[in-house]
Amino acid sequence: MKITTLEQLPHLFDELVHLIETSFQYPHNQSFEVDFYPLLVKNNWNQLYIGIIDHKVVCHIGVLDKKFKVNGNYFKCYFIGGIATHQDFQKKGLFSQLMNYVLNEIQDSALAILWSENNSLYKKFSFHLCSEQFVIPKIDSIENKKFYKTQYHLLTDIEKKQISKIYQEETCKNFISCIRTNREWQSIEQIKSSQIFIKKDNDIITDYFFMNKGADLKETIHEYGSIKKINLNEISQYGNVWIPRKDNTFKDLSHQFGFHCKMMNQEMFSMFIQSMTKGLINISSIEKDVVTFSFENKVIQEDIEPFFHGVFGPHLYKEIEDKYPLFYISGLDSI
Repeated sequence: MKITTLEQLPHLFDELVHLIETSFQYPHNQSFEVDFYPLLVKNNWNQLYIGIIDHKVVCHIGVLDKKFKVNGNYFKCYFIGGIATHQDFQKKGLFSQLMNYVLNEIQDSALAILWSENNSLYKKFSFHLCSEQFVIPKIDSIENKKFYKTQYHLLTDIEKKQISKIYQEETCKNFISCIRTNREWQSIEQIKSSQIFIKKDNDIITDYFFMNKGADLKETIHEYGSIKKINLNEISQYGNVWIPRKDNTFKDLSHQFGFHCKMMNQEMFSMFIQSMTKGLINISSIEKDVVTFSFENKVIQEDIEPFFHGVFGPHLYKEIEDKYPLFYISGLDSI
């Protein structure tokens, strides 16, 4: 199998999209290219890795680089998605060959993150099922609804700047969330399967949320401006709401894991953990999947998977669980 990128063989774009949509059993009335536009956009073709046999695309792994701002420090991470293998070429080791190649290409980062229900498969590549999120169910309410629905690309430039400002001052301040440049916001304009709901006061947007995206996020609110409980109650009139931390004051919460996570560059990963925990945890070494770290003047050793669970969830270390922000990755950013 030859491994290359779509940038080198751009004429295979339609074939690649067909492979992904077939593998995902994508509904005929929806488009992976629309739902995951930031992944498939042309300026990211150098990170769409494809396996070729007899001039045919037989497998694909897409990568999208992201940045997180963690307590004033910036860290590069990679999201992995669009993973597909042609049905005629499965169980031949091609996926493993491609995944190992891709992981070797993205060593210049702290973390790699992907979303999948196949925990056992990705555990073979040292991914750990981490983080968690809870879902506030949609409620029936007779209250006056104050948000109105539109599309992000229909907003004025001033309105878009207001949305960006809320995202930076609310989401990025309270969670570990993706930093968005103007280019990222422009890509979001193309995700037209997601709708934005906005609330205004004196013609200024004061709050917003995004709902829906593709087949998986129907009636799901996966990004919102204000995190205040009163606002979460209000927007749950419109759909199910993702929240990153359990709150028993909400009724009938359902639970789901967040994502699969893998350490990439060990030095960058150690700096990420130190910054995220505000210096409470300092990693001295990671050898043979055992993490040695200091905490409160104690040196502790722990296997890497429970360590991941302790710092990212779902089993957060009790001593620090309320002392630093949690991951919250919007459905607009996940791939």
